[in-house]
Amino acid sequence: YEDFLCPYCERFETRNADDLTGALNAGKAKVNYHALNILDARTTPPGYSTLAANAALCAVPAGIWPAYHQRLFADQPAEGSAGMTPAQLSAIGTELGAGPAFTQCVEGNGNAGAISAATDAASANPALQTDGQFGTPTIAVGGRKIDVSDSGWLQTALAGS
Repeated sequence: YEDFLCPYCERFETRNADDLTGALNAGKAKVNYHALNILDARTTPPGYSTLAANAALCAVPAGIWPAYHQRLFADQPAEGSAGMTPAQLSAIGTELGAGPAFTQCVEGNGNAGAISAATDAASANPALQTDGQFGTPTIAVGGRKIDVSDSGWLQTALAGS
């Protein structure tokens, strides 16, 4: 579970991307990413988390998801900033090889409702909370939250516990 405006998610991605990619490529892990919008109110105007999550979902059928995911964190705007516009998010996808359908998807923001519903569901799930609070990044295995502050989190996740 991640929010593309979350600085902790960016640090998590930077620290762990290579190890996680290695586990994926070795067939040791399967990852379901959940792009959320818990920080939507922290941009001016509000809404960058939804725009970025929508663009990430648009990147999947465009065939650029891994590189696009990486770029969203590499180019992450600061909380309180304007964030990137749909046109800027589209330009990144075009640079990575996406076609016109990607731009239409990004600019249409058609996944916004599903992103909000996923955010609400994750936030309300007690198994994903710590002391009654949900935050990102969150890793869950078998529906149970893994402590990502533990340096051995990936080994714990791969062990399924």
